[in-house]
Amino acid sequence: MDTFSSSSCPPGFSDFTTFLHLNQWSESTEVLYFYKLRRISSRNELTYRIIRGIIERQKRYLETGNPIDLVLFSQVDLGVDNSRTSRLVNRISVITPSGEEKLLKSFFQTQRDINKRRIKQLLDKENATAKNAEKSRERKNFETLTDNQIRVELEKEYGLSLSRHSVGHCRKDMGIPSAKRRLSGYKYPPLAANFSMIHSLTLEDVLKNAPQGAGVYEFRVKSKEIEYPNGKTPVVYIGSTKNIKKRLREHLGKNSKNGHIKGFLKKTGCCFRYIQFSKNWKEEERRLYELFVATYGRPPKCNRVRP
Repeated sequence: MDTFSSSSCPPGFSDFTTFLHLNQWSESTEVLYFYKLRRISSRNELTYRIIRGIIERQKRYLETGNPIDLVLFSQVDLGVDNSRTSRLVNRISVITPSGEEKLLKSFFQTQRDINKRRIKQLLDKENATAKNAEKSRERKNFETLTDNQIRVELEKEYGLSLSRHSVGHCRKDMGIPSAKRRLSGYKYPPLAANFSMIHSLTLEDVLKNAPQGAGVYEFRVKSKEIEYPNGKTPVVYIGSTKNIKKRLREHLGKNSKNGHIKGFLKKTGCCFRYIQFSKNWKEEERRLYELFVATYGRPPKCNRVRP
């Protein structure tokens, strides 16, 4: 049996046991670092495959920056384990050619997403016509699209075959009133208000969908309506800001001072939508606020002061 003395130890070590221990620790650390590097390399490779797939499938949108050009795209189309891609697309964001920061998840579109966007496009045209009718004082001759008429237009213009019931669900999901309500321009929201689609008021959805520009935003509770003196509505707050994304993140932060909004977020959850304005957003907030009060008989539940 071989024996070792302190004289046979490498320089700097008085004990061979200590030398062996440190040598083993070094080897295990090397293995650990190798494992970490391999995981990083694997994640980078997967990220590359995801981004390459997005560029190939959503090329038109990346060129135009117009959300209407987003096409049907599922994570399954990448041919990679969905559990692996889900973690990445929910955490990694990219800067698009138009300068917007977008989560990778936002490039994956369901058929329902596309249906909503087409419906919104039709109703944006309706809003433009409404504005012209208001300017020319020809409101009496103006007619809003019913759900059935929207269904017919979708099939005619885009080849989308939806039931009237499905159109109604998509319209409600986006917070767009019925044809009768839209025709009554004095009610909130006004006929020509071009709100975005409705998104969940969570950090993930704010990062994905809220713009960094100025505008007016609205909070509404999920799955219920609030009782006001003159009717019911899910709307509980109207605000304005120079940077919508930043302000919404502040509302979700621990230092948010509006206890009413915190309460709704905790009990029922909230959604948001917005209108972008390059200027005069405070005046637009005041106008919408006053219109809300005129319609429902009191300010939104979470507005503590008048704009």
